[in-house]
Amino acid sequence: MEKAEAAFANADFVALRAAAQALVDAEPDTARGWHLLGIALRHAHEPGLAVDAIDHAIALAPTDANLLHLRALLEAERGGASLPFYTKARDASPNDPEIVLGEAVALCEAGEIDRGLAALDAISAANPAWVKAHATLGKFLWEGGRGEHLAAPFHRAIRDRPDDPDLRTTLIALLMQAGLYGDALDEIDAARQVFGAAAWFDEVEAASASETGQIARADRAFAIAGDTPGVNAARARHALRTGRFDEAARVAERAVAYPEGKAAWPCLAAAWRLLDDPRWAWLEGDARLFGEIDLAIAPRDLETIVALLRTLHTARQPPLDQSLRLGTQTPGSILDRPEPEIRRLREAVSDAVHAHLAQLPSPDDSHPVLREVGRGFRFAGSWSSLLQPNGYHTSHIHPAGWFSSALYLSLPPATGDGAASFDGWLQFGAPPAELGLALPPFRRVKPRPGLLALFPSITWHGTVPFAAGDRLTIAFDVVSTAPLRQS
Repeated sequence: MEKAEAAFANADFVALRAAAQALVDAEPDTARGWHLLGIALRHAHEPGLAVDAIDHAIALAPTDANLLHLRALLEAERGGASLPFYTKARDASPNDPEIVLGEAVALCEAGEIDRGLAALDAISAANPAWVKAHATLGKFLWEGGRGEHLAAPFHRAIRDRPDDPDLRTTLIALLMQAGLYGDALDEIDAARQVFGAAAWFDEVEAASASETGQIARADRAFAIAGDTPGVNAARARHALRTGRFDEAARVAERAVAYPEGKAAWPCLAAAWRLLDDPRWAWLEGDARLFGEIDLAIAPRDLETIVALLRTLHTARQPPLDQSLRLGTQTPGSILDRPEPEIRRLREAVSDAVHAHLAQLPSPDDSHPVLREVGRGFRFAGSWSSLLQPNGYHTSHIHPAGWFSSALYLSLPPATGDGAASFDGWLQFGAPPAELGLALPPFRRVKPRPGLLALFPSITWHGTVPFAAGDRLTIAFDVVSTAPLRQS
C-alpha cells in the first residue's frame, strides 16, 4: 500500500498502476487498492478498465463518496448516462460542491435542460467566487439556446467581487469562444477601468478587434502585444485578413517554431499558397497525408449506432468554440462507450488508423505531422455531430490532435455530385470565410455511409452546407504515443 500511495502522491501514474495492480492481486478485498488502480487506468486513457476497477472498489465500499464521484466522472467522460451515478454520489456527500455541480451538468447532458440550468444558476448565485460554476452555467446557457444570457452569471458575481481578476478574464475568454468579440471588447474596456493596463488585455483586444473588422484598432493593439507563439498565431490570422501575406508567413513561421504556436500552421499554409511558395507542397501537398477508408460496418450495427447517437443529441445549440453551424455535438467520448456495436466500431476505426499511419511518407523531423511517423497512437477525444438542414462546419483545425477524422453514418437524401454541386462535401485548405480570402480548397471528399476520412489535424477543414435532411457523423482525434518499435 505504501508504494502505491507514494506513487499517487507524486502523480507517477505509471508506477501507480504497477503498484496498485500488485496490491489488488495480493489483497483483492482492499477497496483503496482498486480505487488507486482505477485512478491510474483513467490517466492511462483506459476508461473501460478504469470503470471495472472502480466498480470493484464500490462493491467493497458502497457509500464512499470519493469512489462514487469518480465513477460518475468516468461515466460522463465516456459519454454515458452519468446522472444516476452523480445522484448516488450526492446522496453520499450532499454538500460536496463538485458533486453538486457535476449532477447539474449531468441533468443538462441528459436533456433536462431547464432543471439543469436552474441547479447551475443556484450554485452560481450561492458561490460568487467560484469561477468554474459561472463558466459552466455560461456554457450550458449557450448550449441550451440562451446564449444571450451567457455573461449574466459573471456580471452577478462581479457585482459582489468587482476586484476579482479571474472573473473578468474568464468572462472575456468565454465571450471570445462564443464568437461574441464585440461583447469581449466591451468587457476588456471595463476591466481596464478596474485593473489598468495589462499585456493580456492588449492581446485579446488585438484578436477581438480583428475579428470584428476594426483593423486600425487591431493594428494598434498588435503593435504593443507580446511576441509569444499564441499572439503571433493571432497576428498571422490578422495579416491574412488584411492581405499582408508576406507578414502572415513571417509571423506564422515565428509561431510554429514553438509547440504553443501550432494554431498558426494553417495560416502559414494559406500564406505559402497565396505567395506560390513551394514549401506548401511539402507541408500539405502529399496525398498520403489524407485517407479515405470504407469501414465494413454491418447494416444492423449501423442502424443501432445511428439510433443510439440520435438519442444522445440533447443540446439545442453547438458547444462553445466549435465549428458546427445549425447542429449539435455530443458530450463525452463516444468511442469509449460500452455498447457492443460501439466496441466493434472502435476496433474497425483503430485498424483503419493503423493502416493509414503505416502508409505515410518517411519521417521528417522538420514536418509538423511527419515528425511523428513510426510512433503509435491513442484516441484523444471522440464525439458525434448532427447537422440540420443548411448545416455545415466552418473551416477549422484541431490543434490538440495529430490526425483528425470524419466518419459518415447517416447522410441527407441528396449529396452533391461533384459536377454542379459539392453540397455536404468535406473540403480541405479553404480558409475561414470571415478572412475574406479567395483561396479554394485543394482537396474534397464526397461523403458516403461507412466512409472514414482521415487528415492532418492542422489542416483547415470544413464542410459545404446541404439543403435538406440531416447528417450524422462521428469524429475523433488521435495523438502520437511511444514509438511502435525501438530504433
